[in-house]
Amino acid sequence: MNWLWTQPGRALKEKADLADLQGEVDWLSQVEWTLDGMTLTVGFTLTLGERQVPLVMTYPDYFPDAPPSVRPASADVLLSGHQWGRGGELCLEHRADNWRAEITGADMVRSAHRLLSEEGDPAADPVPSAHALSLGQTIRGEEHRFLWPHGLSELAAALPPGADLPVVLSEYKIGGVELARPTTVGEGEAILWSEPPLGSEGRTYQGRLIVLARETGFIPTPNTDQVRDALVAAGAGHHLDPPKEGLKFFVLVKGGDAAMVWGYQSAEKTSLFAYRTVSLPEASPRLPEAYAGLAGKTVGLVGCGSVGSKVAVALARCGVSQFVLLDDDLLYPGNLVRNALDGRAVGLNKTLALSAAIRDVRPEANVKTRNIRLGGQESGGTTAQALTLLETCDLIVDATAEPEAFNLCSSVSKNARKPLVWGMVYAGGIGGMIARARPDREPPPLLARAQMELWYQARGTPWAAEDDGGYGAREADRPPMVADDADVAVIAAHMTRLVVDTLLGGPSDLAHSAYVIGFKKTWIFDAPFDVWPIDFTSEGQWGPDFSGALVEDLTRLVAELKPKEGPA
Repeated sequence: MNWLWTQPGRALKEKADLADLQGEVDWLSQVEWTLDGMTLTVGFTLTLGERQVPLVMTYPDYFPDAPPSVRPASADVLLSGHQWGRGGELCLEHRADNWRAEITGADMVRSAHRLLSEEGDPAADPVPSAHALSLGQTIRGEEHRFLWPHGLSELAAALPPGADLPVVLSEYKIGGVELARPTTVGEGEAILWSEPPLGSEGRTYQGRLIVLARETGFIPTPNTDQVRDALVAAGAGHHLDPPKEGLKFFVLVKGGDAAMVWGYQSAEKTSLFAYRTVSLPEASPRLPEAYAGLAGKTVGLVGCGSVGSKVAVALARCGVSQFVLLDDDLLYPGNLVRNALDGRAVGLNKTLALSAAIRDVRPEANVKTRNIRLGGQESGGTTAQALTLLETCDLIVDATAEPEAFNLCSSVSKNARKPLVWGMVYAGGIGGMIARARPDREPPPLLARAQMELWYQARGTPWAAEDDGGYGAREADRPPMVADDADVAVIAAHMTRLVVDTLLGGPSDLAHSAYVIGFKKTWIFDAPFDVWPIDFTSEGQWGPDFSGALVEDLTRLVAELKPKEGPA
């Protein structure tokens, strides 16, 4: 709501304070207040020696919680080195980053007078700049950006002047901004540097990385003539010699700095355009040291829906670099309310789209996909291959909430002695559960699930989750569960924590085998975020179920299947 409706008394005080200031000083004149709609402005003139400087102060809707702006009365006037461009606001001592509600418009006028007076006095010290802009603020209007990796910057600084190397550039567009970065420097057996491209989509271009000559100064955004002169000085001018027509891409390097230029060369002219370089800082550790071991772990994920997609991307962020993804479903527009994938993946198999999303986060990830519905109508051979692939994983995640898939995941987990983590969101988003079964620490998964069912029954309310098909049911005659993205995200985050904790091994703060987590005051939950920990009791054996007379039975089987020798 506009401040004039709620604080008209403050507006009257603003007028009175400025009138008092005008009566006190001889450098303020022609004060004139206007109201345009509900926007209050005041025009005034400052006398600065022989100069008359007309200014306008505009009060924002959220005054006095936000500062008014002071700018030249004419749109094309540049008054100060402390100004946001021609016709823009003056950067005064009272700004958004240090504003207090008791500061008045009269204080802003005094500040404008001090700034312009001191800048106009040759004997005065330069007015210190209070501008402390972030890189994001500085380049927010740049629509073509060149990402310069820290590691390549260090390597390039050691290259000799005149070095002329092939470079592969990857470019993609997001948010209306073209982003380009080098992915390979060198070629064949002489590759000096390489990184996977960021982003799963984009274009690839071949270019040249040129180290500038010692006598050539570095220009961050060179024009066509400056690029030509720099190439000639570095001994690389032949790259622009006729008749070499077509697109041109150059990365010009001096020390650790770089500029990327591209353009088109024809027989008549060469036009080159410079990108804005963004030097990428050296990555600082943001994960616990123990997470480094996750890069060598393989996670098998069954179910790439709302829960599974979030778990997979979160694990990639944690450092997991190897995945096996199993799911048969496609992404539809209705899935976007909860899935980690976005509209670009609609119509794509979820496994393929999620594989790309994982590599968007962790470009070096190795992801194997199988478009299969585990426990559904698949050939026996296809199912067997998928189960064999799961056996190779260090941990299996069942994010389907479907008993058929859980049964097969449990079989692989038990027989291959691989831990299994599973979870689900309850119908209506009232809560959810997460659980894990680790070899020789919890019972095998089928027995663990049976214990959970007994636990539900002991609460006095039967658990009917399996009867309604589980969260995210996909069959045509069963509507999907109703739950929002926040419900799904909470369970997916806790499942991720359980997976990471299990992969790391060692001491754990997760002392229980399973957790039932409430989001609403209903059913067994006394309040939102009510948590019920569950401990499984030891029973059953991990590993394959061996025949009682294993040796005898194997000997007999081999004998019966061995081809019979014919008569000589």
